[in-house]
Amino acid sequence: MRVLLAGFEASGPVAAYMAAEHRLSIMRRFLVWEGETPIAAAGMTIDAGVAILGAASTLPEYRGRGAQPTLLRRRLEAAAAEGCTLAVATARPGSPSVANLERAGFQLHRRAAWTLSG
Repeated sequence: MRVLLAGFEASGPVAAYMAAEHRLSIMRRFLVWEGETPIAAAGMTIDAGVAILGAASTLPEYRGRGAQPTLLRRRLEAAAAEGCTLAVATARPGSPSVANLERAGFQLHRRAAWTLSG
């Protein structure tokens, strides 16, 4: 959790939400190490043959070294080993995560985001 939250620079309610999500028994957690140092983290859940790729982040000082593609590849390998035939992920448009997902063969599907007004 420390690596995941630090990579996102998350705090407050967002950090609390992410921590709660990662306490769920269905959450599978992944780390990328550089030597003895964990540098990137991600999560994944599986439901009915669908891998739901959760948040992934890399510590700022280790970005650009291939940690995100490694996390993506490892989660997809684990999902395939569990019999998943579909994987889904969300990412902010234009982000490095979108580029990593596209390079891995994901097709982008844009959808409207809902917000509360008033």
